[in-house]
Amino acid sequence: MSGDSESFLFPESLVLCELLVPAEVAFECLVALGNLDAPVHIGSDGSRSTPIVVSSISGPSKHCRDLLMTLGSVRSHLTAYGEFIRLHCGSDWRPDESEIDSLAATLKPKMLFDLEASICSLHKDLTELAKLEADMNSEYVRLVHLVNILDCLDNVFWATNSRDATPRSVPAMADKEAAGILLHGGSSTELDTSAESTDRTLPFIVGVVPTSKAHCLRLGVWRRFHLTALYTDIPVRDQRDLRDEPVEPHNVFLIVSLSESQSRTAERLCGMLGAQVFSVPISQEDRRNHLMETKERLSEMRQVFLEGEEHRKRLALNGWTKWRRWFAQLTAMQAVHRALDGFSRGYGKQFYVGEVWCSREAVDSVRQALAVGSSRASGLHATVRLVENSRRRPPTRMPRHELTAAVRDLTYQFGVPAHWEIDPTPFTAVTFPFLFAIMFADWGHGLLLMALALALFLPPGRFLHPDVARSLAPLRPGRHLLLMCAVFAVYCGAVLNDGFGLTGGWRRHSQFSMGNLTYGTFVNQSISQLQLAPKEDGHVMSWVTDSMWGSAANQVKFLNSARMKLSIIFGTLHLGLGLALQLVNDIRAGRTARVWLFSSAKMAFHCLLTGYPVALILRKWLAVLPRDAACAPALLPMLIAMYRLEYTETPCYLATYYSGQRYVEHAIVAGVAASALLAIFGLPIHHALTSRGSSSSKAKAEQKLTAAATDVPGDREEEEIGRGKSDSAMPLTPLSSSSNSGSRGKSLPKLEPEPLDCAHGEKQFDLLEHCLACFEFLLSSLSHSASYLRLWAIGLAHGELTAIMWPMLLMPPTRLADLLAASPTAALLLGGLTLAASFCLWACITVCILVGMEGMTALLHSLRLHWIEFQSKFYSGAGYMFRPFSLKAEVRQAMDSCADFAASGEEFH
Repeated sequence: MSGDSESFLFPESLVLCELLVPAEVAFECLVALGNLDAPVHIGSDGSRSTPIVVSSISGPSKHCRDLLMTLGSVRSHLTAYGEFIRLHCGSDWRPDESEIDSLAATLKPKMLFDLEASICSLHKDLTELAKLEADMNSEYVRLVHLVNILDCLDNVFWATNSRDATPRSVPAMADKEAAGILLHGGSSTELDTSAESTDRTLPFIVGVVPTSKAHCLRLGVWRRFHLTALYTDIPVRDQRDLRDEPVEPHNVFLIVSLSESQSRTAERLCGMLGAQVFSVPISQEDRRNHLMETKERLSEMRQVFLEGEEHRKRLALNGWTKWRRWFAQLTAMQAVHRALDGFSRGYGKQFYVGEVWCSREAVDSVRQALAVGSSRASGLHATVRLVENSRRRPPTRMPRHELTAAVRDLTYQFGVPAHWEIDPTPFTAVTFPFLFAIMFADWGHGLLLMALALALFLPPGRFLHPDVARSLAPLRPGRHLLLMCAVFAVYCGAVLNDGFGLTGGWRRHSQFSMGNLTYGTFVNQSISQLQLAPKEDGHVMSWVTDSMWGSAANQVKFLNSARMKLSIIFGTLHLGLGLALQLVNDIRAGRTARVWLFSSAKMAFHCLLTGYPVALILRKWLAVLPRDAACAPALLPMLIAMYRLEYTETPCYLATYYSGQRYVEHAIVAGVAASALLAIFGLPIHHALTSRGSSSSKAKAEQKLTAAATDVPGDREEEEIGRGKSDSAMPLTPLSSSSNSGSRGKSLPKLEPEPLDCAHGEKQFDLLEHCLACFEFLLSSLSHSASYLRLWAIGLAHGELTAIMWPMLLMPPTRLADLLAASPTAALLLGGLTLAASFCLWACITVCILVGMEGMTALLHSLRLHWIEFQSKFYSGAGYMFRPFSLKAEVRQAMDSCADFAASGEEFH
């Protein structure tokens, strides 16, 4: 297999390097690794159990997380000045590569404390300024409400020319009509005219209440006091705060009561409804003076706010220029500390022990990076041990192509491929759209889906409205897959001659002959029932469906049978491809016994059990002519008779129709039984025979490993760390010859290996697991093949539903026009309006239901066929992704998110 196909189908080959890094230079060594051009993956799969004591070094990681949360709070303060920041920073503030390299290469461990001091100082300043601004704005709004109250008291409620306009007592509140007018917001004329007999001042309450709650306050006063208190209010709108933003609409209210106790009750009612009560002078002259003082204070507050606004903007801009660097540095430092959290501590906690996966060509680069990182250590140097033939599971690193990115994401939702198995993405990229198109076979609907897919390729800002682009954004990553599904749907619709429920004109004059009845006579004559039969010199199937089937009475019977058989054929081929890929996986993994005794038996069982019916279907289509239709073989009864070993010559459709059929079917039945028995008993017998001879050699190997484990030098802690089996590896060598450390010459702690992985030999045999696998395969051989009948069922349902919509919605307007033929004007007008309305309804149903819902149904069922039926034959999905440790990528992602914020003001992700 060539290198290109190897990288396209299988994960890249990686090697394991074990690192021994001094604790005092661990951060610098990880920074050097993160700045390598060659990608490395730090950490293992986590499936092994090791006696190494896991270090609790999560303090710096938590510190970085807390500082990032503080930066998020700073970001919320900066968001208020987004327009000002975008005005000074420009619409696009992308970092250059030199800035990214500088930030990624200059990380130091003590930088975290400097960042903490700077971030906390900026956060404190912004928080205090925000609190002062909020308090000033709240006081400003309160004073605005007070101005409105004073204006309403003198100009609306108590409009009079006297020097002392105050509410006077109303005799027994007898004027119920006037009181009712005031309760429902009437003018204050009734109140002034009713004050006529005494000079006693009545208690009153003034304040503001939100307009949405004014009605509740009015009803509350009426229900609590009935006619012993008067209430009136007036709405005040178009009020602005210090930032010139609109304030919630309020109503200025006035409550006049008869006693102080009623006033206190009214104040409690106002508090429950969120109304603000203000204290105002009794005298009109005092109120006017208070109004002038309040307006002067408002003017002063606005002037102070504008002067402070300039200071806050400068602080926000200065903080933003630093914030983006802090955010990038903290993100990179958090990545370094998280990588260190995955390391273990050894040699009296003076060293970090870790694992790195990389390509074999990048091992020298890893050594050089560790040498640079540990250069400032006094006598301690980082070392690297290359583990040859490791039993650990390496991460999966596959090339990512934009064309198959959506298919890869769907496949990896099932599971990431292990390092030894083939990636199903290239095969799924072809079979997924094809199976979708079989269930969505309509060239009209396919064209609509293609238009949507092509719209996703357009730039969002130039050709699409922002709202439309925002609604289509979730579909944009899958535009290539959607386009391929649309192309296949158009092709399958053309083959089936079906578009919008209408039959096209493919080959409608040559495929069929009905005695003396030609196609022309069929068009010109009124024929209620039309039974079509192929020509005498033709065959049942053709590469395209004739359009005359659209008018035939046996259309459903024909399409039902054809689609069902095609579903069985495609399902058999698809499952056969999966079993063939399982053979490739076993051969590549070196599992020789499994190849011959299990995978090959499964392949033979599938080919014989389901391949022979497919061969019979194809022979029936190609060899049986219409003149022999009465004796055409009945496939299902023939297969039942084959496995029962019973043959008959009557009726004729059960008779043998090719020479040697009985001997061939006897051989097939014997092959099915033999392959099933081989799959069930082959591996257990092989394991029983090979385990006897290897028991003595296994005991000798265990004795050697035990002796090697007891010879490891060092104190008690090192012996606990190093005791165990080890992978065969290169000897541990320091990167520098100048070393005065007492640990010079010691080997790396030996890690406990996990059970033998199937990538380098036979996995430990488990009889129960093997029995369950055989039982599952035998049950699923027929059930998975039958599951592909959903291609027939969903495709037929989609076609029939489409065919019903056209005559049901668009034919009645034409019949209405025929009924009104006596009046051409009325027929044209009424028929046109009805046709337009029917067409709009048909278009909505077509787009929303037939394309939207039916398309989603076809996508889900196609995904189900790949996840459950196809991938279960060869794909375990037991791997884990290769995540390159790259500080430049972390910094670039952080800086790009900052640039997006400066351009649009949106939140970071």
